[in-house]
Amino acid sequence: MTRMVLIGEPLVELTQPIHKPGVFRQGLGGDTLNTAVYMARMLGPGQIRYVTRLGNDRLSDWILSKIADEGIDTASIMRMPGKTPGLSMIECAPDGERSFTYWREQSAARKLLQENAAEDTALAEAPALFVSAVTLAIISPGARARLVRHMMRLKASGRPVYFDLNYRPALWENADLARSSVADAVAASTLALPSLDDVSELWGADTPVQALETLRSLGAPAVLLKTGGGPVHYSGPEGQRSFPLERVARPVDTTGAGDSFNAAFLASRLNGADIAGAVASGHALAARVVLAQGAILPPEAMPDTVLEDAG
Repeated sequence: MTRMVLIGEPLVELTQPIHKPGVFRQGLGGDTLNTAVYMARMLGPGQIRYVTRLGNDRLSDWILSKIADEGIDTASIMRMPGKTPGLSMIECAPDGERSFTYWREQSAARKLLQENAAEDTALAEAPALFVSAVTLAIISPGARARLVRHMMRLKASGRPVYFDLNYRPALWENADLARSSVADAVAASTLALPSLDDVSELWGADTPVQALETLRSLGAPAVLLKTGGGPVHYSGPEGQRSFPLERVARPVDTTGAGDSFNAAFLASRLNGADIAGAVASGHALAARVVLAQGAILPPEAMPDTVLEDAG
């Protein structure tokens, strides 16, 4: 039975291994897909559905196969002749910070919620929905408005709507459009999942307190704010709390850290954990992810404690 629907853009991720310049490893990526994979591993087969569009090329075949192998429901993935998946190339600095180069103009996912919108049924029936600002950025203005309307209807019906503020300026026409679009999605969510950098870049909030106040004022009933490996701050119906986290001393690659945190946090919450327990689960997974290259760990590298907490 589906417990969460996620929508977004899968990417073919090319990661440069450390100390091997000019060599790249092919992997699966994309912010909401990273989250979907980790949630599926924690919750079990058939409980996560992913909504996207792929082409009819071999790389799209490979992505679809990899998604299905993770136990994710692929029934709402549409194939589009003549289109391809997006491609990202990731290069890591010695401190684990990464730089990205993207090729996504021909990405089939850019056509989400257009041309009869085969995705509408999956979104309307979702028991819970996860959306990111990256998805809002790559789709058309009309599709963006359509997706936010779905979020609003689900929220009004009492179903959870989770919104990751993953702000990537290069994907937006301008900052004003990004700001207004992200604000609409924040208001349509039940839980906003930003980083402090996201809120700082969009609204100039320099402190966690300012960031929480900004997003609550935009209509988010609850906010879980990450600070790049520092404390996580929560504001919502359960009150306002801060959770200190142990920093990872020498991260190898921070790609997917926030996506994996979101996955473990939400999977734990779905299975009844309180905020503190879910934050601990999110941190445990993210701390393991940043010690390996690429956004998605091999299944055998998943932390046992995270799988136990979600089980």
